[in-house]
Amino acid sequence: MFRSALIKLTLYYVGLAMLLSLLFSVVMYHFATYELREGLNRQYSELVIKQKDNETNGIYNAGEYNKRANQLLVDFVYFNLVVLGLSAGASYALARRTLKPIRIAHQAQSRFASLASHELRSPLAAMRADTESILMINPQPSPPELVKTLKSNLADIKRIERLANQLLQLARLQSAQTVNFQDFDLIRLIRSNITQARRAGQRFNIKISMHSPPPQLVISADKFGLDLLISALLDNAVKYNNRGGKVDVTVKLLGSAQAMLEISDNGQGIDTKDRPYVFEPFYRSSAKSRTGGSGANGYGLGLSLVKEIVDAHHGTIKLDSQPGKGTTVSVYLPRNNRTR
Repeated sequence: MFRSALIKLTLYYVGLAMLLSLLFSVVMYHFATYELREGLNRQYSELVIKQKDNETNGIYNAGEYNKRANQLLVDFVYFNLVVLGLSAGASYALARRTLKPIRIAHQAQSRFASLASHELRSPLAAMRADTESILMINPQPSPPELVKTLKSNLADIKRIERLANQLLQLARLQSAQTVNFQDFDLIRLIRSNITQARRAGQRFNIKISMHSPPPQLVISADKFGLDLLISALLDNAVKYNNRGGKVDVTVKLLGSAQAMLEISDNGQGIDTKDRPYVFEPFYRSSAKSRTGGSGANGYGLGLSLVKEIVDAHHGTIKLDSQPGKGTTVSVYLPRNNRTR
């Protein structure tokens, strides 16, 4: 499909370039032959005046004119051939450059749809298998068997619901449909998420600390989006940590226009080969969850959501990780997005 589009776009560019070149050549040939004719007229008029021959006054040599006009025509033909060759190469390069972001977006969309379909099939297949197996074993299952199957199906339905919600949120963020800026205290929102994360980390003796935050940090941002961002980052820090590990949360005001949130852990870290892809939807690193967490990153959507939220706020995100030593994620956000 893209090869055909590349050829068509190249031909379009070449055709446009040749049309302009031919128009330029026709106009220039018209003016050049006109000036040639007038110049020959003046030349032969002066010659006739000198020879006192009034009968041929103002008549140029037709043979000389035709010779020079034909030479001009040949020069313009060669000029257009050169333009054709150069425009063909330039048009091909320009067409490739024009189609590159479209091709990348199409490939990403196809990969996204394929992975989403795969993730949705897994819980649906599990639900179908559970239902079919109980009916095959016993066409009239007992209430305990029905309860067991319904609980299993309910867990799978919750997985589908969580995935659907994350996909919807990701799509809305990418199309900037749900960015609702309002003023709120970022410190209070972070503390609320830390309280929830501590409950998840208690089973594995993971300590979560917030270091010397300012008493208050009012920011104009999408509160729901930042709540998802903080929750996803803390969930990862707990999920991929070691038993007895620690998570450090740092919040700073940089100047008067930017806030920084930094979440560090001393867990497994991210392998070097995984780092370029951690913000891609559905990408899950080779690291295994030692704490068994089940947060936003269960489908490989957590960090992609984080990246979209940061982009929607015109911020930046940095990730530094060393295998076996831990991961640090730094998020930089402007304090006031209303003015953008």
